[in-house]
Amino acid sequence: MHAIASAFGTLSTRDPRVAASSRSYYATALQVQRMDLARLQPVMTPANESVLSKIKTDYKEKLVIFLVRSMLLTEFEIMQPLMNFSFWNHAFAAGRMLEILGPESCIESPVHQLFLLLRFQKAYIALAGDTPTFLGTLPWITIPFSAYPKGDHDVLFDILLEITQVRTDKWTQDGSTRAESLNELNRLLEKLDIYHKKIKDNMITNGFESPHDFNLIDILRSIACLAIARKMALLVPDEKSPTDIDIDEHCRFIISCAPYISTAATFSRQLHIMFAIHLASIYAESEEVRHHALEEFTAWQQSLTAVNS
Repeated sequence: MHAIASAFGTLSTRDPRVAASSRSYYATALQVQRMDLARLQPVMTPANESVLSKIKTDYKEKLVIFLVRSMLLTEFEIMQPLMNFSFWNHAFAAGRMLEILGPESCIESPVHQLFLLLRFQKAYIALAGDTPTFLGTLPWITIPFSAYPKGDHDVLFDILLEITQVRTDKWTQDGSTRAESLNELNRLLEKLDIYHKKIKDNMITNGFESPHDFNLIDILRSIACLAIARKMALLVPDEKSPTDIDIDEHCRFIISCAPYISTAATFSRQLHIMFAIHLASIYAESEEVRHHALEEFTAWQQSLTAVNS
C-alpha cells in the first residue's frame, strides 16, 4: 500500500524523492510476493477438479491476499513502469489467482471490485496479444455479476472479452470451423451496434457527466470494431474483408481522444484512453496512423517515467 500511495504522490507532485521512496516500498513488496509465490507454487497447477476444490478451501485467504498484492503491484508498474508493459507479469499472476478462486468468489466485495479492475487489464492484454482469456468464457461473464448489476461499460467489456474467444489459429483452417468463427464475429458486431446505440441514447436522454464519459463508450466500441475486423482478416486473408469496418477511421477517432487524458477525473480513466491508443498503434492499416498512435502512447509513457530519471 505504501508503494501505491507513493506512486500516486509521484504523479501529482513529480517529486523525485517520493518516486525513490515508492520504488523502495515496491522492492520490499515484490520480495514478499516472491516468497509467497514460492509457498503457493505446489498448488498453482492442480491435477484435477477435486484437488482444485481443496485448494479453494484450504488456501482461499492466502490466494485473496496474493491477488490483492498482485493488483497493487500491477497498479504500481502502470504508474511507474520499470520497462514497457512490465505490469503484464503481475496481471498474469493476479489472473491465475483469480482463476483458481473461481467466478463464485468474485460475486461479493472486495474480490468483485478486484475482478472488475483485472478484467479491464486482461481484456487489453488479450486484445493486444490476440490471445484468449478465461475471463471471456460464459461463467466469468455471468456468475461474478450475480449480486451486482452490470453497468454500461461492463456490457461492452463482455463483448470485448467474447471477441478474444473467437479462434483464428490453425484450428480454424477447416472450412466449417472458419465459417463458425465468422458467424460468431458477425453476431458480436450486431450485438455491439445494438448495445452501443442503446447506451448512447440513454446517456443523451438522462444526461452524462462529461464529454470523456460520452467518448469512452465510443472508444470501447471502436476497440471492439478493430478487434473484429482484425480477426475477420485473419480468417479470410486472401479474400476481400467480409466487413465494411474502416479500421483507420476508428484508429483516428481513438487518437483524437488523447486530449481528454489531461481532464480525466481518475488515473483509471486515463488508462482506458491510453490502452486504446496503444491498440490503435497495433491495428491501424496506415503507417501514418500507426506512427501517430505510437507517438501519443510513447509521450504518455515518458510523462510517467520522467520523474524517475
